[in-house]
Amino acid sequence: MKFFHGLELINPSITGWYVRLRVVKSFVVHLNALSKIVGLVLADEHGVTVDAMLVKEFADYYNEFIDVGDWITIMRFGVYPNSNFVRVTSHKFKICFFKDTVVRKTTAVVANPHYALTYFSSIIDDEIDTSVLIDFVGAIHDVGEVENIRRTQNVVNDLRICFKLKNKDNCVLQCLASGKQALDFSQNYHSRGSGVIVAVLGWWKLDHYFDGPKNVQICTCSFNFMKIAKRNTWFL
Repeated sequence: MKFFHGLELINPSITGWYVRLRVVKSFVVHLNALSKIVGLVLADEHGVTVDAMLVKEFADYYNEFIDVGDWITIMRFGVYPNSNFVRVTSHKFKICFFKDTVVRKTTAVVANPHYALTYFSSIIDDEIDTSVLIDFVGAIHDVGEVENIRRTQNVVNDLRICFKLKNKDNCVLQCLASGKQALDFSQNYHSRGSGVIVAVLGWWKLDHYFDGPKNVQICTCSFNFMKIAKRNTWFL
């Protein structure tokens, strides 16, 4: 039987890590018109997640080779401190693929959930690391219209939509989706008939504004998602 290291163990001081992980999310970051990197969110069978970055030399290959939901094994990779300004996971380190990194698809295994829903109380009480994207659930309401903040230009990045998210204790958060995510959010929301809809929102960023920790706004990043839950179903 093969032995795989758990993600909670990996660190830069040791080499020779061998991991078996599920591809949770894949996204592309365009550095400029000619270069890009592919980012992955990977999870092990214990539900621990980690960021993985693929430099431009391998971006196209792995973007086609790896699909969300695949289980893969990885060896000969680098482990570095995760010091990104915005982090997709809370893991202290991130994985980087090298030229001799070996990636193979493997059989799926039974795994613990990889997501950790954030409580509204933790947000309001200022207990959240704002550099890490968060997942949370609530009832969407008071959804505005998609607006162009620069009416003289027709650019997707200038679009935004505001809405509110309420939990079962009637705590309310202000939310803002921008750019392409504003269009995606509006389409997903209205495809369900509008009104009050319970949904899971993944990989959103918590921003403080004005004069204190209670003045917060939940904003989109380029790789978030919204998953509609059953009506009147609460997770928190």
